[in-house]
Amino acid sequence: MLFNKSGKSFKLQNTDCETGGWSSSLFPEHEIPPHSSVTYGGESYGLFTGVTECVVQYRSNGYNGKDAQAGAEVYAWFEVNFSNPYIGPVLACATGHNVEVKVLLGRGNNNLLRVVVDDGDGADASSSKDSGEITSNGKFLRCT
Repeated sequence: MLFNKSGKSFKLQNTDCETGGWSSSLFPEHEIPPHSSVTYGGESYGLFTGVTECVVQYRSNGYNGKDAQAGAEVYAWFEVNFSNPYIGPVLACATGHNVEVKVLLGRGNNNLLRVVVDDGDGADASSSKDSGEITSNGKFLRCT
């Protein structure tokens, strides 16, 4: 589940999975409007493989940001990476430019990854989570 809390619209730039792939009914949306949410999901395509090294990348339309030179186009983008192997920990990481990106990762094989994209302060940001470190209260975490 991806929550776009920003005032920006994002267009899909790239999707890929090393093993497995996107569920047919849950392929990443081509566009995410401002203040909306979308759902996408991956699934295993083989026996004992899981879904690994999946990435989804989105980019906003240009906008004049507060730190931009007069008339210059400033873009925001974010990328979400996740892995849910048959054996091993479930991992997720998100990075962004001119947006704040946070991730919350569930537990187990049928887990739900929540990603929140917000306008933030215009600085680059990243967030990651290893299911082995998840707390019972499910707080949002950011990478340092």
